[in-house]
Amino acid sequence: MGRRDQEVYGLRMKPMICKTNRMTRAGSWAWQRGLSRRLALLWLVLIAGIPLSAQNISFGSPKNFSIPDYYAGSNKKRSVMTGLQAIPQSANQVLIKGLHIETYDRAGVTNLIVEAPECQFDYSSKNAWSAGPLQVRDALGRFTLTNDAGFLWKQTNSYLSVSNKVRVTIRRDMLKLQF
Repeated sequence: MGRRDQEVYGLRMKPMICKTNRMTRAGSWAWQRGLSRRLALLWLVLIAGIPLSAQNISFGSPKNFSIPDYYAGSNKKRSVMTGLQAIPQSANQVLIKGLHIETYDRAGVTNLIVEAPECQFDYSSKNAWSAGPLQVRDALGRFTLTNDAGFLWKQTNSYLSVSNKVRVTIRRDMLKLQF
């Protein structure tokens, strides 16, 4: 064999001599050790994560979040509740700053827009409430409803209950009276 047999594409190739049994055992041991370390780390993460989910631990206040609700048996949104900030109050409740709710019909067209400076929200019942002000308007601007004395929003069925001191403004051109 000449020099030409040892050269491939201009690179000199050195013949490799390897002791198969030694390399296999050493390589296998190193791989298993790395795998066992990875499995141990995964196990610790899983075990450590279980108590965290059972405790009421605050990881800060989520900002610009949304909570959608869908029509039963479909992927069409019935409503979406968004907020600028959610401040944890207890295990299932948060104080929402900058509440914004939009409701939709089955075609996906926006019906109502509800806004409040802040409210309480319960994750388990999906209810939002406040003793503070509220503004409701339809998407086309036909009417506006405001109040200063509180509301209750049930997201599971898009139910809005407005308390006392309610003012409703209806655009005159939307009133079509027939005599």
